[in-house]
Amino acid sequence: MPRASSTLVRTTPTSPLARGDRRQQRDPDDVKKRHLPLLALVLVAAAAPAQTVPFGDPDPSTLNGLPWGVATGSTSLHVYSASLLRAWGVCGGAQLVDLSIAAATSGSGAYHAPQCTLAIGHLLVYPPVPGAWTNHLDAPAIVHDLASGPFTFGWTHAIWNPLPGVAAAGFVWDGQRDIGVLLSTSPGTTGTFLSGTSGGLRHHVALFGATTQAPTVLHGYAMAAQFTFAPTSLCATKALLGAGCYDGAYSFYQQFTGLPAFDLAGSAANPRTVLAIPVPAGYHVANGASAWFAPGGPQVLNNSPVPGPMQDDSMSGPLVLPFTFQFPGGSTNVVHAAANGFVVLGPTAAASSTETPSTSALRSGQPRLAPLWCDLDPARNLPSNPAAGIYFDVDPGNQAVYVTWLDVADGGSVPLSPQSHINLQCVLHANGVFEYRYGAFVSSPSLFPTAVLVGWSQGNSLGANARMLGPVDISAAIPFATNGPDSWRLGLDSNLPMLGTTLTLTVSNVENLVPLAFFTFGDTQIPGIDLGFLGAPGCSAYTSANLLWASAPVTFGAGSLGTGALAVALPDAQPLVGLPLFTQAIAFTFHNSLHLATSNGLALQLGR
Repeated sequence: MPRASSTLVRTTPTSPLARGDRRQQRDPDDVKKRHLPLLALVLVAAAAPAQTVPFGDPDPSTLNGLPWGVATGSTSLHVYSASLLRAWGVCGGAQLVDLSIAAATSGSGAYHAPQCTLAIGHLLVYPPVPGAWTNHLDAPAIVHDLASGPFTFGWTHAIWNPLPGVAAAGFVWDGQRDIGVLLSTSPGTTGTFLSGTSGGLRHHVALFGATTQAPTVLHGYAMAAQFTFAPTSLCATKALLGAGCYDGAYSFYQQFTGLPAFDLAGSAANPRTVLAIPVPAGYHVANGASAWFAPGGPQVLNNSPVPGPMQDDSMSGPLVLPFTFQFPGGSTNVVHAAANGFVVLGPTAAASSTETPSTSALRSGQPRLAPLWCDLDPARNLPSNPAAGIYFDVDPGNQAVYVTWLDVADGGSVPLSPQSHINLQCVLHANGVFEYRYGAFVSSPSLFPTAVLVGWSQGNSLGANARMLGPVDISAAIPFATNGPDSWRLGLDSNLPMLGTTLTLTVSNVENLVPLAFFTFGDTQIPGIDLGFLGAPGCSAYTSANLLWASAPVTFGAGSLGTGALAVALPDAQPLVGLPLFTQAIAFTFHNSLHLATSNGLALQLGR
C-alpha cells in the first residue's frame, strides 16, 4: 500500500497556511513540519466522544446458551483483552459507563435471576487458573451482589442490551491489564436467552457460587459484550462521522433463524406471492397476486452422470428455458433447481447443494434465485405422498417456467414426529420478472434447525462479489427497490492519533479512474451537508476543510477498487493534547456530474 507524506494541494483563505511562500508549497516535508504546530494555535478544545468497544456481534450466526441461558445457576469468568481495548482507543483512567450484552434469541423478553453476583475488575493472572473463581479479580467493582435481591433487565434480539448498575459501580481501567467479568447466578433464573459468541476467553463452571471446581469450558463461546468508556482528556480518540457515497446493490436478502420464524408462508387456498420486476436499479419488489401453477410434468432428476430421483441435498440436471432470462450481470436459458430451495441461474456441474445458507455464498457464487434456501428434503414425504418432490413446468405460452417444491420436508425434522410439509414455487418470466410463491407450510420439531435465507443475487457474474441490500425484512419493507448498480461507499479510516507516532489515513473503495485521492482537514465538524448543490447528490461534507488539503497515490488491485494512504507525523507536543481534528477523503467517480465522491468523516482527538 503506498504511503505519502502530506502534500499541499490548496488551502482556503482562512487557513494560516495560505500565507506561506512558494518555497513552502514546493517542500511537502516543510509543510508537514509547519502544519501541526499551527494546529495548536487554530484548534479549540472539544469534548471527546465516548469510546465504545464491541467484543463480538449483537446478531451472530453462531449461538450458545452460556452464560445467560442457564436456568439451573452457574458461574463464569469472561476475559477481555487489554490490547484490543488500546487498539480501540481506550486509555488508562477511562471509566466504564456501560456494559451491554447481546441476545441472539429472536424476539424480546426479561431476564430475572433470584440471586446474582456481577463483578468487573482487572484480571490478576492470565490465563485464569482453575479454582477460586471469585478471587481472580483485583479489587473488583461490584455491579450486583447476592444480598442485593433479584437481578433483572429487559432484552431485545439483535441489539446491545445494557446491564443495570454498571455506571454506578465506577470501574476505571488502568490501561494495562485485561478486564475480567465475573457472573454467578442462582437456580431459578427465568427469561433466559441465548447469548452471542465472540473470540474472547471464558472459564465456565456449571455450579452456582463455584470456588475450586474445574472449569467445563476454557476457550471459545465467550460472552459477546460491548464496553463504553468515558475517556479522560488525555486520550487519543477516533470516531466515524456519517457515511461515504455511493453505496449500491442489485441483490437483496432476508435471513430467518429457522422455518418456524419464516413469515412469508401462505396457504393452499391463498398462496402468497413476492414479485420482483426489473428496473434500471435492479428490481422493484412488491406483493403479487395470489397464484399457483399446478405442476403437471414429471419430477426433475438429479445432476449425476446417471440421473436419478432428487434426494436430500441434491442438485437437478439442466432445466432448459424456452427463452433467455435476463438479470443484472448476465442472462441464461439453462437453470438448475437445488433440493435446498434455490435455483442456479446458469449451467453447473454440481451434483449437490449446500443445506446451510450464507450471505457469503450468495455474494460469491453463481447467480441464484433463493425463494427458501434452507435444509429441505424432497424425498422425506414420499412414503405418505408419492407426488412429493421437485417439478419443472413450462407455461403453454412459453413465456414463463415454474420450479415447484411440492410437499417437501424440513431436512432436520424429527422422523417420528408429525411430518413437515412445505410448498413453494419459483417462477421465471420471459420479460425478466421473477416470482416467489409460498403455499402451505406445516412445521414440525427439528433435530438440527438451520437458518433460512430468502433473496436473489447476481453472485460473481460481474467480475466481483455481489453487493447485498440487506438484511431486509421483506414483509415489513415491501414494496421496496434495490439501488444498483453495485458500488461501494468511499471509506476513510485511520489509526489512533497518538502524539509521537505517525497518523495513517487510509482511503478505500476508490473507483478506477484516476490513481489519486485527496484528504481535507478542518477544525470544525460539519453535520453532513448534502453536496447536491455542487453536483454531487448523496455525498456529504463533515469537515470545514479550512486547515489543509493533501493528496496521496492510489493503488488498484485485482478488482476495480483502489486503496491509498496518507502518513502524517504527529509531534509529541503537550499543547496538542486534547485538540480536535476533523478529516475526510475525496476521490474521482462516475456517479455524479461533479465527478467527485466523498468518504465518511473522522473526528480525531489528539492525545497520548
